[in-house]
Amino acid sequence: ESNFMDWMKIRPDVDTGLESCFAIGYRFTDDADDNWTKRFNRFKAKQQPAIYAAVTLIKTMVPLLVEYLELDESKTVFIPALSSSETVASEMGILSVMALACAKSSNANFAGNTITKKAHHPLHLSGNAERRREILDEADYKSVTIRDENILIFDDFITRGDTLSHIARAIHKANCGIRVYGVGLAKNERRSYLRQYGLEISNNHIPEKWDELWVQGEKLYRRKQGED
Repeated sequence: ESNFMDWMKIRPDVDTGLESCFAIGYRFTDDADDNWTKRFNRFKAKQQPAIYAAVTLIKTMVPLLVEYLELDESKTVFIPALSSSETVASEMGILSVMALACAKSSNANFAGNTITKKAHHPLHLSGNAERRREILDEADYKSVTIRDENILIFDDFITRGDTLSHIARAIHKANCGIRVYGVGLAKNERRSYLRQYGLEISNNHIPEKWDELWVQGEKLYRRKQGED
């Protein structure tokens, strides 16, 4: 049976204001031959079969996470993170689509316009961690008042956790006593960085059934396109 351990609990490098943070696996920035990294990179490149497969997989897995965390679905809201160019999450954006699909599969609530910010320079083009943090500070994240008790923030790839941190802090500033969790497709990581500390990481923890679900998701999308 599927269980919580299908998820990878990660510890972001910054104080995020999150209860906890979870991802499916690693996206290795120094190992493009890793099979799951290839899939995540296809998603990053906005290839539609990979997007379809990712949404299919994560909407199957998130209800298991909600169950493990013992969250009351009726008091839990799913929200998307924002891209660098967004001031509010686009209804058609992939993170909104992902969060909404997971909310439906988990019988939870969805709110796409919870967070607002200023548009900013893309973080992956912004140099070191200190500069990225400065950019996010200047983006001035703000949150509306939330009636729910729990929030799950959906992002695609988590590096240091700075984006989630700024969203979580905005939520806490506008709301008292709310619990905030982060959910991502993958944690960006360099194998070589951890190897110098004697640590070896891989995506071997991801169950075969999730591997099959991704493969079938990409095949199903292509089949549907062929029928159109």
